[in-house]
Amino acid sequence: MRLQVQFLLPGMKIFAPVYGPKGELLLPKRAILTEANIAKLRQHNILAVYIETDLVVDHIENLIDDLIRVETQALVREWAEKHGDHKLFQGIKKNVKQIVSDVISGKTVQYGLAEIYAGRAYTYAHSVDVCILAIMAGYRLNYSRPALLDLAIGSLLHDLGKAKLDKMILNKPGKLTDMEMSGVRRHPELGFQMLIQHEDISPVAGGVVLSHHERLDGSGYPFGLKDNAIPRSATICAIADVYNALTTDRVYRKAIPPGAAYEILEGSEDRLFPSWALKAFLKCIVPYPVGTLTRLSTGDMACVVAVNQLSPLQPKVVLPETKTRLDLAQECDIQIAGCSSEREIQKLLDHAIRCVDF
Repeated sequence: MRLQVQFLLPGMKIFAPVYGPKGELLLPKRAILTEANIAKLRQHNILAVYIETDLVVDHIENLIDDLIRVETQALVREWAEKHGDHKLFQGIKKNVKQIVSDVISGKTVQYGLAEIYAGRAYTYAHSVDVCILAIMAGYRLNYSRPALLDLAIGSLLHDLGKAKLDKMILNKPGKLTDMEMSGVRRHPELGFQMLIQHEDISPVAGGVVLSHHERLDGSGYPFGLKDNAIPRSATICAIADVYNALTTDRVYRKAIPPGAAYEILEGSEDRLFPSWALKAFLKCIVPYPVGTLTRLSTGDMACVVAVNQLSPLQPKVVLPETKTRLDLAQECDIQIAGCSSEREIQKLLDHAIRCVDF
């Protein structure tokens, strides 16, 4: 079950390893939380972790290794801050090749990295998530392995130009001024300028970085490209970028529920994004990953315990207070109404303290 750090209690057990923004192991799998290591998580700007509960969860076994994801995040961060060290980039390529191979072999991800980091680490965690989502969509679109690698590198580095921007503006909690927004909108060109200095970067990857904010109707930036003028790989990255950004907490807004983000993207078909790319992408994502706390249309809280591949908006869930198990694909009158509120989570934890051995 995913819990924000503010709700963690001593005695809870960590479900998955927790890594710091630079790839360091903060807590191993199955670690028992204490006041000290909860404080440690806060110090490292960790937003949320996954904890074990007594709920019966259908674990997904064939997963891309968290460690390679976190290592890739740390490498990209270091590479951006050192302005393109050649040896670091070789490490990035090696990891990306492994992730591409994992996706081709059928491995997937259970949750995103970006949802657990705050501050500067968010940008690099978000980039890894976007990279993996883009690879999955590209593979569904029958991209060759070399084409997947170019798509992956471009998607991983799509926000590279933000390393050149004022961190105060990037992390500003309020609305940006017109001048600040104009500066932020320079990041595709800044990233592209950083990339073209390196012989190892393909034109396709460079095109992803430069054009990932272009939109089908010409409303994007930096050039207002339309239709077929937008590189196909940039379009795939753009959709992954939007979905991941919508579904993770930011300093200036709370995350949108995954199901709502899924529907927002559906509504953008043939307006902001072409049908061929959007349909492929939506078949790759899991709107409600295992461990997500949701609120049902009945008013009950529910924890997602399994994904229905044919009905991604209708997972299998358990009601934590009664242990009732529901397959929402078979429950025509019950839908997910949204993610659980902070008040609902606190109510669940109060009940857990009384009744559940974490």
